Formats: sequence, C-alpha cells, structure tokens
Amino acid sequence: MAKTTKYRAVARQNGNVGVIVKLSRSEILSSLEKGARDRVGMSARLMLRRYRQGRLPDPTSVGDLIALSNLLRKNDPILAE
Repeated sequence: MAKTTKYRAVARQNGNVGVIVKLSRSEILSSLEKGARDRVGMSARLMLRRYRQGRLPDPTSVGDLIALSNLLRKNDPILAE
C-alpha cells in the first residue's frame, strides 16, 4: 500500500497556533482545480502559470488558492511550466 503524504497548514494568530489542517496532495489539487474553475474559469495549472507570469487579471481573487499551492513540493507536476 502506497503511503499518502499529508501536507500541513498552520494558522497562527498572535504567535499562537490556532488550527492545523492536514491535506493530501489530491485534496490540495482538488481544491485548486475547483477554485480556479469557479473563480477565474481556467484550470489550476493555467491559473498558477499565469500568476507566476504576472498575467492573471485579478490575483487577489485567488490569493488563498495561491497560498494553498505553496503547500505543494516545489517540483510538483502542476507547478511545472
């Protein structure tokens, strides 16, 4: 059985840990895909590519998705150009 990697997101408030959320890669990708399609009408890969190129019309509308993508490994295939 393959091991599923869990990524951790820690919310801090005034230096104290508030919430720790553990997500698998597939859960992160699912959230990115749904959010990108709903908000900007494109795939998560295209949204991330355009964001990195500075060609995303309103990056503030997907700021939480960009932060979520930062939980992935730097060499994750969805982040490849």
